[in-house]
Amino acid sequence: RYIGDWSSDVCSSDLVDMHEDLNKLELESGLKISYSIGENRKVIKSSAFPEIKFEALNDSRETTIMISTSGSTGDRKLVIHSQYAFINNAFDSKNYGDYREDDIALAFLPLNHVFAMAMLFTAVCFQFKVFVAADSDVCSLLGYVDKYHITRFNGVPSILLKMTEMRDGYNVSSLRCAYVGGAPCSKSDYFKIEKNLGIKLISVYGMSECIGISTGAFSDDSSLLADSVGRCYPANDIKILDDGEIMVKSPSMCNGYFNGSLLTKNGYLLTGDIGRIDNDGFLHKIGRASCRERV
Repeated sequence: RYIGDWSSDVCSSDLVDMHEDLNKLELESGLKISYSIGENRKVIKSSAFPEIKFEALNDSRETTIMISTSGSTGDRKLVIHSQYAFINNAFDSKNYGDYREDDIALAFLPLNHVFAMAMLFTAVCFQFKVFVAADSDVCSLLGYVDKYHITRFNGVPSILLKMTEMRDGYNVSSLRCAYVGGAPCSKSDYFKIEKNLGIKLISVYGMSECIGISTGAFSDDSSLLADSVGRCYPANDIKILDDGEIMVKSPSMCNGYFNGSLLTKNGYLLTGDIGRIDNDGFLHKIGRASCRERV
């Protein structure tokens, strides 16, 4: 991690807040952070880390980002991703997410989470703003929505449900839509979130190893999205094995694991999830594959 030279005009109260924030960062990171105040109370230097030089990539498929799996189904793994994968996922979702240049997205998921990184790349591709949350407790998130007129975010069902329960006293009328994924969301919870937050909820399905597998669309009827994880992304190919396991081939697949290889079959990623595709092309996740040897 690198903090380079930076400057900002600050007043006395800002200096107190900044000092507290830097102390907190020191404690959390174990790093020593120094800064100096120049003329007219201008912060002129932050020298926590040595300067790092990055060479431009000649191939967008080269390793750009390493993220960690959640570890929910085994040991955590480092997943190697490329710009190519994230940018392909962004443009593959262009006609589904109803992105607008005046959108202000709220980023509150950890940036080592594929769902969070996907939002940042999408914002760059479609030129909308992102507000990165300093705190991720629900009251703070609702406060950010109210104060900064947030229009969209990516989130997991549990956080969205807490927002519906604690939204009294906050103006959330600026919210238009949210992608929901990362965990199952029941029909009743889906409709509760849509109703109480006044948003369009778009179900998505992805994983650390494949950024986007399927997605709903802003234009889809909510009754279809409440019971599915949307349709296959246009650039993807999804197959269901005889035992029900979902496998996918996609330009948004990772390059592999750090010091490890993916579970694949004929170039398709074995997701470890069980599902089915209905007559309208919507994918339904049923559960996890049983522990077994997969080839």
